[in-house]
Amino acid sequence: YVYDCRNKEICIAMAKALIRHRILNFDMGVFQLNYYYQRKRVKNLLERAFDIVESFKIACDIVAENVKKYGYNANAVALYHSSNYDLNRKYAWKFWKVYKKLKEKRTLP
Repeated sequence: YVYDCRNKEICIAMAKALIRHRILNFDMGVFQLNYYYQRKRVKNLLERAFDIVESFKIACDIVAENVKKYGYNANAVALYHSSNYDLNRKYAWKFWKVYKKLKEKRTLP
């Protein structure tokens, strides 16, 4: 499900309600930060996930860690989405198709 909670305070309240009901595996914010997987590694995750600048920094950190561990390749990007091979392959394929189009348009270096 996708919920547009209109503002940061409502988004945080909705996330806290999910947590109270022991629903921990959900994505938050524009970069789809997963609460279950990121809750221990990111301080103040709920507040930061719904802040565009802070969530961008978290997403960049995740990808940077993956690149450092796996190299600059599709696997590093795919692991941002999921550690499940079948799921992350689909994600990586979509990502690289979009990346290639943007590169052809010269909107990316």
